[in-house]
Amino acid sequence: MSKVTGLQIVVPNTEFMLNTGNGGNSQSFKSLNELIDILRIAIVDWKRAEGRGKAAFKFSETYAEVLEFIEKDLISGISEENLNSREDLFKFFDQSVNKQGNSWSFIWQYSYSNYHPTFDIQPPLLSEVNGDNYKAGYKILKNTSVEAYREFFELFRNSGQLINNLNSSNKAKIEGSLAFLSIKVQNKAILGLNTNLDEKGADLIVKMSQVSSSIDSARVSFEDETQKYLEAQKDRFEKADAEHVIYIEELKDNLTDFIKEKREQFSNLEDSYEQKLKLKAPIKFWEDEAKKYKMSAIYWSVGAVISGLLIILTGLWILKIGEQDLDKLKNISIIPIYFVPIALISLLIYILRTLIKIAISNQHISVEYAQKAALTDYYLSMIQEGHLGISIEEKQLLLPTIFSKIDSGLIKSDSTGDSDITELLKILVAKK
Repeated sequence: MSKVTGLQIVVPNTEFMLNTGNGGNSQSFKSLNELIDILRIAIVDWKRAEGRGKAAFKFSETYAEVLEFIEKDLISGISEENLNSREDLFKFFDQSVNKQGNSWSFIWQYSYSNYHPTFDIQPPLLSEVNGDNYKAGYKILKNTSVEAYREFFELFRNSGQLINNLNSSNKAKIEGSLAFLSIKVQNKAILGLNTNLDEKGADLIVKMSQVSSSIDSARVSFEDETQKYLEAQKDRFEKADAEHVIYIEELKDNLTDFIKEKREQFSNLEDSYEQKLKLKAPIKFWEDEAKKYKMSAIYWSVGAVISGLLIILTGLWILKIGEQDLDKLKNISIIPIYFVPIALISLLIYILRTLIKIAISNQHISVEYAQKAALTDYYLSMIQEGHLGISIEEKQLLLPTIFSKIDSGLIKSDSTGDSDITELLKILVAKK
């Protein structure tokens, strides 16, 4: 509070202006003290109208904010020396900064060939002509919005806008217009009853009470329906917003999963293609070698069969040798009688044994090459399907096994090749 609060604060050659009700009512004051008194009365009136219940807006707070600005920003800067000099006081007000508050403003407004310190306050004063109507309208609209109440008291200045407001899609205009109609209907009903009160007597008092009660009931019903409608719209909006958020989150998750899946497929395809390029030539070589050794095994098998037939024919020939041939052989002392047949049969048996080994060796090599080609194809197909996630250590085991030297089968080995292939199959099956 200023130290000069008790003094009359005036501005030379001008007046303080107060515009309320969105410019609908204007008052002028010679001193700032008179304006402060009006503001304090407005605060009390509005607090009574607001009551202790909850409300979406309270105009007493707006007037209190204006009063606080005057006491703290305007009056607090005025010294007693300023009051002693009208010129200094005028300079003080002339240099004050314009202020924009919540539903109010303070400016130096030029009008009537002079500057006036002017307060514009949107809420109306309840001490005005329509103060009771403003108070009744506030009770109806206190849980809606400031815009709806502004449309309500604007209709007291220009009721011709009522039809346009009711036909508007603006929610605030519709709510304000309905409240205006409610107040007007209630006032007309009470006015009609008062006009005929002397003629109707005491019975009309009862009817007036009933009509008033009916109007209050209708007003309460209207307030309830309006509140229900607003709450329903709010719930509907919140539900739609929540569903939209859920939909967006699901869409993001699905898109992320889709991108991840396609990246994995592309990576598998790229890896498979790269491996195929590396192993294409070896696979072709192994397949060709398998066919070649398979045909060679067939040829050597045919040779072994022919050799076996020769052995059989030789045996039959020996059995059919006559006595004459034996006598001729006896005369030759250097060569035993059965040496030649036995030597021939032994030679044929050796040849047969050799042919069989070569045929088996070729068949063994053919199977080895075919096995390498088949395992490599299986390895590539599993990479393409994405079943393999092979580490460097596993590749160091797999690739030497695939490209290991092939045993001819003529000499017994330590079965290293079989153990390597078995280990390779275990790895591939485990990765599937």
